[in-house]
Amino acid sequence: PEAQIEVVFHQDAIKGLTKDSEYKDAIRELLSKGIGVMACRNSMNAFSLKEEDLLGNVKVVKSGVAEIVRKQAEGWIYLRL
Repeated sequence: PEAQIEVVFHQDAIKGLTKDSEYKDAIRELLSKGIGVMACRNSMNAFSLKEEDLLGNVKVVKSGVAEIVRKQAEGWIYLRL
């Protein structure tokens, strides 16, 4: 069965979404497969990151935790990695 997958990055993990991150190729691969990648604006602010610091096609949400709670309320399943 097909599944819609989104990954929400927050806290220290937010640094993995930057253009100079050691994980940039892995993140680009996720994006190329249609996996949604979300960046927490609160975490970005905590680490002084701007949207232009992030890889392309990363969606910024106001709060990573709130996004997770909202998705769960919509019936999404949460897996903490």
